This record gives sequence, structure tokens and C-alpha cells, in this order.
Amino acid sequence: MKRRLYYLFPDTDHGQNLPRELSSLAIPSLSVHTVVHYPKEWRGGGDVHSLNEPDRDFFLEWFLWRMNLAIFFLALLVLVAMLVLSPSWYLLVPLGVMVLSFALGLVFSLRIPNVHQDEFRDAVSHGEVLMMVDVPPAAVSRVDHHIHRLHPEAVTGGVGWAA
Repeated sequence: MKRRLYYLFPDTDHGQNLPRELSSLAIPSLSVHTVVHYPKEWRGGGDVHSLNEPDRDFFLEWFLWRMNLAIFFLALLVLVAMLVLSPSWYLLVPLGVMVLSFALGLVFSLRIPNVHQDEFRDAVSHGEVLMMVDVPPAAVSRVDHHIHRLHPEAVTGGVGWAA
């Protein structure tokens, strides 16, 4: 799973060369995503999006979290039903599902970074440019240092996860 680095640039003139500059670090231009208020003004490369497009990562996280809760409570219902109908060793199955569901939810919420492009909506609507770079976990520090060396005006917005 890759990490998504978020950077805010002050306007469309800054950062337009970022996809080309990152090619020296073996980061393909398709791994650089840009969110601008007016996509037609963007002359740089990479994958360009508008503010009006939905954040797929947010919906994926929302779906996975809801499914985790649904599985947990379904296992709880099965456990209660089994307790009422016939106490036996089968009670370990729903209990195991509940523990696994809880553990996966805990790992998901505590260990995976959580940044979404919706957090930058106000800045982008005021003319700033949000650039997201998908990199392998081992390259996060190197790419971050490279971007700040070439673009001191870039503001780090955080790190998230990308598929």
C-alpha cells in the first residue's frame, strides 16, 4: 500500500513542474494528482481534478468502517442468539469474529494515517493548489525532502494512504 503525500501550493504557477521533477526519483506522472478550483487553468502534468469531484478514499474508508461495525454487531446478535438457544462451544465462532472485527477496526483507525482532500476545500477554493503524490512507504522522506528543496513555498498537508 502506498502513502499519499499532500502539499498545498500558493497558486497555479507554483508546482506545475512537479510531475516532471519527480520523474528523476522514479515517481511516474500518474502518481501525482492535482486538485484545483478551475482545472482549465492548470498547465502542468499529472492527474487533474476539480473541487467538485468526490474523494474516493473518504468513501472507501467510510464504507469499510461501516462494514466493520455491521459485522461486529451481527456477530454480537448471533452470540446472544446462541446463548439463548443452546450454550455450547459454537459460541467461540461469533466471539472470534467480534474480536477480529474489533482488532481490525482498531488497527485501521490507529495505525493508518488519515488525511482527505476535503480538509483542503477552503484553501483550494481560494486559489491554492493541492498536489497529492503517491509513493512507496520507504520513499516518503526522500520525496518530501526533494519537494521542499525544490519548492520551499509548498506547505505539507499530511500523509494518507493510497491504493
